[in-house]
Parts: sequence; C-alpha cells; structure tokens
Amino acid sequence: DVANNQIVHGGPEYGVFLDEQRLEKPNLESLADGLIVLSGARLLYEQYGFPEIAKAALGYRVYGSAGISYLRLLTGRAVGYISYMKPWDFAAGILLSQALGLTNGTIDGSTLNVLQSGVVLTANEKAFDDIIQIQQK
Repeated sequence: DVANNQIVHGGPEYGVFLDEQRLEKPNLESLADGLIVLSGARLLYEQYGFPEIAKAALGYRVYGSAGISYLRLLTGRAVGYISYMKPWDFAAGILLSQALGLTNGTIDGSTLNVLQSGVVLTANEKAFDDIIQIQQK
C-alpha cells in the first residue's frame, strides 16, 4: 500500500507481517458476516456470479488493485477476494494467504494454475465454501 507506506511480506516458513507486525490468521467469518472484495468490471458486467456474491455478503468493496485487495484480506478487513487476474497479480497474494491459512482456488472450484490467468478466489474457509455454493446454484 504505497499511499499508506505499508508493505506485507513473509511466507509459509516465516509468517506474514504488515511492516514489522506479525499478522494472525483472520477470523473465520461467513460471507454474510463480512466484506468481499470484487473486480469492478466483473461485477458491472454481471460475470461469474459476482452480483449474487455481492448480495450474499455483508458488503462489498472494489479497489482496482490486487495488492490493496490482498492487503484487506490478509489483515482481516475482508473475508474474501475474487478477481480475474494475471499470474503476476496473484502469485504473491496466494503465498501470503496460504501462510495465514486462507483458501485459494478458482471461482469454478478447479485447481488454481499459477501459470495461467483466470478468476482467482481467496477467502477464509467458511467464506470460500459459501462462494462455491453460490456458484453451484
């Protein structure tokens, strides 16, 4: 977060830090009890069930930056993040989120391929399951 002079760093073997403060695993909240971060374009064009996901959440946010979006998720200010991304947009985010015990995948439940672009879903386990259930309807 360049504007606020903050950086998230770490990894599975080291833990995850916001500047020098170690981050803990975010609370396990359902989609209905938390904020979801979504891609504005996918929401606007009603793709991938984004409107249904936004309606099922306590609220939604659109930041337009993978880095800022992952920061909100990693610090517990959101229960999930979904966007169509290139590998360089999500690679660091999924490693940091895995280190905090968050779940990563694709919106359709298929295996995430870090060499391909696609709709990436990262969330706590409860919210991840809630979103996949919405997708299956």
